[in-house]
Formats: sequence, C-alpha cells, structure tokens
Amino acid sequence: KEKILRKKTQKKLKISKKTSIKFNFHEKNVKKTRKKKILRKKTQKKLKISKKTLIKFNFHEKKR
Repeated sequence: KEKILRKKTQKKLKISKKTSIKFNFHEKNVKKTRKKKILRKKTQKKLKISKKTLIKFNFHEKKR
C-alpha cells in the first residue's frame, strides 16, 4: 500500500505541494532503524535532497 507524505513533511523536505510523492514505505526506499526510518540515498537523490541531510521520518504518518 502506498502512502503519501503529509504536507507538514513535504514542507520539511521543501517539496512543492503540487508534487505529491508516493512511496512504498515497506520497500527499498527506506532503511529501518529502531524506531525511525531513514530515506535511502537513492530516494534522497530522487527527491533532490542533499545527502548531508539525513531526514528521519516516522512513517506511521497518516494517509492523505
């Protein structure tokens, strides 16, 4: 099942609101750590996020 990033998270990532980016959060986009999950470099590149910013999400985000 796909989840869409919340507006709050999109803002954090400086992704425009028009691009609703869908991820499969149970798959390759995400590296799992204990409680939080970190976007993989590939996905960061896709989102044009610099590699220095390791953005951690709680992927229990509400579906929009």
